[in-house]
Order: sequence, then structure tokens, then C-alpha cells
Amino acid sequence: MIGAGQTIKVTLTNQIEPELVPWFHTEAWVNNDGVTKELPSTGGLVVDRITYGNLQVGQEYTFRTWLVIDQDGTPLDLGMWQDVTVIPTAPDGTAEVHWNITPEFAELYAGETIIIFMDLRLSSAIDTVLATDYDLATLTEWFRLESGLVLDDATLAQTGSGAVGPVLTGLALSGLGSILLLYVRRRRNEATA
Repeated sequence: MIGAGQTIKVTLTNQIEPELVPWFHTEAWVNNDGVTKELPSTGGLVVDRITYGNLQVGQEYTFRTWLVIDQDGTPLDLGMWQDVTVIPTAPDGTAEVHWNITPEFAELYAGETIIIFMDLRLSSAIDTVLATDYDLATLTEWFRLESGLVLDDATLAQTGSGAVGPVLTGLALSGLGSILLLYVRRRRNEATA
């Protein structure tokens, strides 16, 4: 019992847990094989696998995705987009976006590296963006369209060209340079992550 003139000291502690921030990461692969990044000039399937975390169980979310190419550091929207809806049964999980690339699209953008932009939204308030991935320098959310240029010995012999060896050597060196550039970018991104 507290008597007259006694002082009581009360300490209040905030026990509210901090709100978890939704996040996601994606990786795109041709035919979902986990290896191939180059799509043939005939088109085909590209699967963008999404790994997400800190989503509210039972809440409906939308992953909005679209294709772009890098135009000197500025994304050029290619006019292809799609939404994928998920209702998580656990805070962390996975989803997939399937891109069916037509031969016409593959021919139109032959030789280009296609980058997949994505954001995460609340389905009930579609303009509410919770997380984004709009990075032109990303190394996991892209695929390359084959150039469609085929130079073999028979084709060059038909044209009367005697430059079969040097042309094929140049093409091999160009491919090696592209692989080296991707390796350097990946190492740089790993170092900054």
C-alpha cells in the first residue's frame, strides 16, 4: 500500500517490434536451367526466379516486371511487361515470372542484352511500391539474344572469301572478351555487395 507523501518510480519500455522491410532478389535463366543466359534467335522461354522475404502472410502482393535495354546508361522500355501475384503462406518464399520470347522479338533485338526491371507492390493499393530493382548494372536479371549471324566454313566458301580463319578467330576473341567483361562486372558487384 502506498502512503501519503510516498513517490513511486515507474519505468516504461517500448516492446513494439520494428517493422520488417520487404525485399526480393531475382535471377533470370534461359529455359530455367540455372546456367544459360543466351537465348537463340528463334526465341524461347526465359524464367526469372524471385526470392522474397519479410512479406506478410495472407497479404496479396504483385511483382510488376518489364523488359528494358541499356541505351547509354538510360533504360529503354521495350513495351513488354507483366504482373505476377503472390499470397505468401510464409514471410519468405519464391515465385517465378515466365517470359515467352517470340522469334520476332528475338530478331528485332538480336545481339542485345535484355534487362528485367521489377518492383514489389501491394495488390490492394497497386501504386504502393514496397521494393524495387531498377539497376542497369545487375548481373542476375538479364539474358542476351543471339545475334543470328552464322559464319561457318561452307557459308564463307560460297561467298568466295578466303578469310575463314581470321574471321572465326575474331569472333572467338570477341566472345572471350564478352565473357571476361561479365566476369569483371560480377566480381565488382560481389565486392560492393
